[in-house]
Amino acid sequence: METISHHAAERHQLHPIHVNFKIPSEVHDVLEKVTMEDKISLNALVNQILSKYVSFERAMVDEPVVVPKQLFAELVSTFPEEQAKAVGTFLGAKLRRDFAFHRINQDSEAILNFHLRQMGTYSGWYDLEVSRTDARIRAALLHEYGQIWSAFLTKYYQSAIRAVTGAEPRTEQEGGTLVITF
Repeated sequence: METISHHAAERHQLHPIHVNFKIPSEVHDVLEKVTMEDKISLNALVNQILSKYVSFERAMVDEPVVVPKQLFAELVSTFPEEQAKAVGTFLGAKLRRDFAFHRINQDSEAILNFHLRQMGTYSGWYDLEVSRTDARIRAALLHEYGQIWSAFLTKYYQSAIRAVTGAEPRTEQEGGTLVITF
């Protein structure tokens, strides 16, 4: 095991710094196995893990509850649609406060990079496809949880984008696809 070390001058530069740290040998063995399977370096894997922590996991104020996908789908289907919309509107409005607390820019790029992408990647709420038209972002959220989940996502992201950027997003919904342009 090694100790964490760095030079103060290095921390303030925009280039990567060298850091040594201790990890249990069992964790190292698993990381080495993953690097072989994914054909990436240990350095790249550790950077991916740390980036995920900084950009997403650290921002999770309350501990998430992980449930199997089928259970999640069944739970969502029991919500009355109007209640799902109300909850989406309420929770979306809180994103501005969360961005401010974590010192995240309050703009469209931040919503895309620090929320839409992260939620799609780590929560299982949806798969995300992004394109750009002019100066606007077009995000397609694809899921398999039905109409009520689409209604929740629509209200959640309308409220979140409005709260963070002040802009009114345009939404289109069809089946398990929600397209948000902002």
